[in-house]
Amino acid sequence: MKSSHKIALSFLIAALPLFIFFLLPSRPKWLVIAKKEIGTAEGIGALNNQRILDYHATTGGYSKDSVPWCSSFVNWVIQKAGYRPTGSAQAIKWADWGRKIDSPCKGCIAVWHWGSGKGHVGFVVGKRGSNLLVLGGNQSDQVKVSEYSTNKLIAYVVPHNYKIPKSDYL
Repeated sequence: MKSSHKIALSFLIAALPLFIFFLLPSRPKWLVIAKKEIGTAEGIGALNNQRILDYHATTGGYSKDSVPWCSSFVNWVIQKAGYRPTGSAQAIKWADWGRKIDSPCKGCIAVWHWGSGKGHVGFVVGKRGSNLLVLGGNQSDQVKVSEYSTNKLIAYVVPHNYKIPKSDYL
C-alpha cells in the first residue's frame, strides 16, 4: 500500500468517531441543541459575539465573550432543552448537578477540575482510545468537538430523570 493511502486510511480511522457523531441522530435532546451551535466563536478583538453573550445570560450576564464560557454554554443548552441548569459560570458546579453516573455515555456532561476552582465542562459525544470526545463551548474559543484526557475528570452527570439507553454507554 502506498504511503499516501496509509495516511488517508489512518486519518479515516482516527476521524471515525466524529463521522459517526455527526451522521447518527442525537438521542438526548440537549445534544441536538448543542450540535446546532458548532462553529459559534468569540468575536475578533473587542467585538463580542452576541450568541456567546446569550450563553452568559444564563450565568450572570457577562458582557464580554472573552470571559470563560464553557459552563455558560452548557447552562444555555440544558435550559433550552427544558431542564434547570446550575446557573453558575463555574464549570465544577456541574459535578453537583443532576445524577452522577460511573461511566461515560453519549450526551452526559463531563466535568474536569484543573485546581484553584478552575475547570471545564462539556457534553461527551464519543471516545478515542482512553480520551473523550467532548462537544463544548470555549474550546479554542469556539463551540466544537475536542479530545480530552480523563485525567482530572471529577464527574459524569445526566439530568435526574434521564434514562440512559444501554447502547449509549461508551
